Amino acid sequence: MSQDIIETEGVIQDVRSAEKIAVEINTIKRQTQKVMLSASIEIGKRLSEAKQLVTHGHWSEWLQQNVSYSDRTAQNLIKIFEQFGDQFGAKEMDSLFSSGQSNAFAELSYTQAVALLSIPSIPEREEFVKEHPVTAMSTRELQDAIKCRNEAEKQLKKKERQIADMEQREQQLQTDLEEARQDATLAKNEQETSALAAQEAQTRLQKKEAELARLREDLDNATVAAIDPEREAHIRKLEAEIDRLQKDADADQDRRVFTIQLEMVQSSFNRMMNNISAIQDNTKREKFRGAARKLLQRLGELV
Repeated sequence: MSQDIIETEGVIQDVRSAEKIAVEINTIKRQTQKVMLSASIEIGKRLSEAKQLVTHGHWSEWLQQNVSYSDRTAQNLIKIFEQFGDQFGAKEMDSLFSSGQSNAFAELSYTQAVALLSIPSIPEREEFVKEHPVTAMSTRELQDAIKCRNEAEKQLKKKERQIADMEQREQQLQTDLEEARQDATLAKNEQETSALAAQEAQTRLQKKEAELARLREDLDNATVAAIDPEREAHIRKLEAEIDRLQKDADADQDRRVFTIQLEMVQSSFNRMMNNISAIQDNTKREKFRGAARKLLQRLGELV
């Protein structure tokens, strides 16, 4: 590599090199970017002030006649001032350079600053600048990166809303299950004899079981890391409780049906025995009683 300085006959001469020229060019580029961004902030500040003074409905006309700006350009400049001005302490034209403080946005170009406006909040913007080599990216590369970032945030918020909805449904389902359990317990305590009521309780439990199964499938398919693993255990606990209630309901229904049938058989048998006792003929009466005993024996064999 050639020397920057050589001595010729006692006279020190500066030697130009391609590397040194590149350094100078990049220095000028950075200074130009700072000037452009600082100037954009100052212009945006004045445009914001002017917009408050121009008669409503004549803003576009004022821009064209006085500063040759389109509405979009003026709006970008105003946003640059509103979003970046406070960070730079932009009170005077040279405030960006006189602050003496390190600033994550100080090396941005005007187009890069405009691109960053699509990130909604200042903290999010600062985090993005820290995580990406923004100053080394082209405007297109920066726009694509921001677009990917915003789309990811949008999908994340969508998933978070889905999780919140499913959590709300889970709470409602738990309440419904508790009510169903209380109904089943009440029916058991009161020894209801209606097979229809038992079937309705069974159907209600089956519906809740199916709803919980759908909720569990939705939660399993959710991809957001915010899902609490303990919730899975809680859902499985609810599943176990449904199984228990299902078994209790089945047993309770069978018992009711058997009780009804047994009462019908007992009632018929009592009527039959009353009729036999009323027979005056002893031979016939004993004959019929023998037939009744055989019937009871046959029923015992069937059971």
